[in-house]
Amino acid sequence: VVENWKPMIEVQPEWEMVKLGNITLETKLWLVRNKWEQWIGNYKYLKMDAINERWALDLWKFVTIDAVDKDLVDYGLRDWDFIYNTRNAPNLVWKNTVYHWPDGEYIINNNLLRLRFDENVVISDFVSCFLNQEEWLSQIRSFINGTTSVAALYWKDFSQIKVPLPLKPSPIIPTIQ
Repeated sequence: VVENWKPMIEVQPEWEMVKLGNITLETKLWLVRNKWEQWIGNYKYLKMDAINERWALDLWKFVTIDAVDKDLVDYGLRDWDFIYNTRNAPNLVWKNTVYHWPDGEYIINNNLLRLRFDENVVISDFVSCFLNQEEWLSQIRSFINGTTSVAALYWKDFSQIKVPLPLKPSPIIPTIQ
């Protein structure tokens, strides 16, 4: 039961549907390191296999790379960063997750894209959960380009996918009598 459990978000009719590109503050592609440049260096480097099919980030699946401190500032992960797999086998391109660990410990490669959302508008975990529902995966899959072995989901297409914005509860405003 636990292995097959998938959370469902029931979209309410009053929720506004917005394009991912309209709620994203920043996108960042990562550093490219060739196979021969991996396993040498002092920075942890996550690749596309670090995101599993259960939307979890396996932080033990890293190699090390040589980089400079500025690379960690520019390309390092921060708490609440949304990450999705841009290139992989067609059935794996959709994989995404949210990073919830200390800032600046990991750099991820060029097959992953980091998104930072406006936290006043939407929470990264909500977007990830929503996009991992079967109903929305079919929409995502319609944007995937490629061959039988290598496919890609580019930001120009992914940014057009619409997600709901749940209504925030209204603050209680005290009345003066």
